Amino acid sequence: MPLRDFQQRLKNDIYTAWHGGAFNVMMVSPTGSGKTVTFCDIVREYQQPSCLISHRQELIGQAALALNRERVPHAIIAPKKVVQQIIALENDEHGYSTWNSKAPVKCAGIDTVIRHDANDRWYSQVGLVVQDEGHHVTRDNKWGKAQLMFPNARGLFATAHAVRGDRQGLGREADGLVDRL
Repeated sequence: MPLRDFQQRLKNDIYTAWHGGAFNVMMVSPTGSGKTVTFCDIVREYQQPSCLISHRQELIGQAALALNRERVPHAIIAPKKVVQQIIALENDEHGYSTWNSKAPVKCAGIDTVIRHDANDRWYSQVGLVVQDEGHHVTRDNKWGKAQLMFPNARGLFATAHAVRGDRQGLGREADGLVDRL
């Protein structure tokens, strides 16, 4: 599905930030603007193992559906029942599922990621980690710890707002991991 003009500009700005030396970029766009569509398009183009992390199974399913619509093979790291529900939803919505347990692109829940074996070589193979609700990511919480489990991965933190209720900073110079907003 082609991106809208404003989504394409957002995507171009992300690539510009990465090429300009930023490692972790926070993508800020209003609710309903198609952040999931935009970051799934980036994952499709990136051509490296990637992990899309969310904190609710509905958001994991939303990312999997967007990847499926673009025919991007993807795995889902979640409890078996959740995986089955998402595959069924893909089949219902699109008439097919590109789910593949060995796919290099994975959708995962934050709690599952941080419980997974940190010595798994997959973590070092991942080149891009997308964290939905990216305003959650601070260096010392589970979101930041998850990001740091992927030593070779660029970060893309998608959010509708770059503000935290606890007033912690999201930039690398403060409490977070963001290099460019």
